Amino acid sequence: MSSGEEKGRYIEEVGLALESLGLPRMLGRILGALLVADPPEMSADQLATTLRASLGTISVSTRALEDLDLIERLRKPGDRKAYFRLRPGSWHRLAQERADAFVKALGVAERGLRVLDSDKPEVRRSLEEMLDFMQFIENEYSTLLARWERKLAEQGRS
Repeated sequence: MSSGEEKGRYIEEVGLALESLGLPRMLGRILGALLVADPPEMSADQLATTLRASLGTISVSTRALEDLDLIERLRKPGDRKAYFRLRPGSWHRLAQERADAFVKALGVAERGLRVLDSDKPEVRRSLEEMLDFMQFIENEYSTLLARWERKLAEQGRS
């Protein structure tokens, strides 16, 4: 298998992996392409060619990734094209967004228990299970992110 074919398969693998995290596959494919880009930035035309996608799809998707703060747009001196590259710390930001989702789900479970019109254990069970799980996940995830931030600080990358 050629290097280009391996990169193509890898890009698709990243797309599928990030799709499983809730991102559209094309956003993951763009991130995958940027992960293996040499140099580490690509123009919209290069992304469209690499991913066999329309410029419109690339435009919408790169805008979404910029809004998520995962990539950044840059210009090269003397070149009118916009280029895209991964923003440093982008994976941490993606993980932080997931932590925020756990906090929201925790709030939903708490509110559900407040509005529930029953003290019966069999009626409350699902919401109580959701609350317990979300409390556990939020606590563990927060601890994990804090450990990551300490590691970055120790490496002078915070």
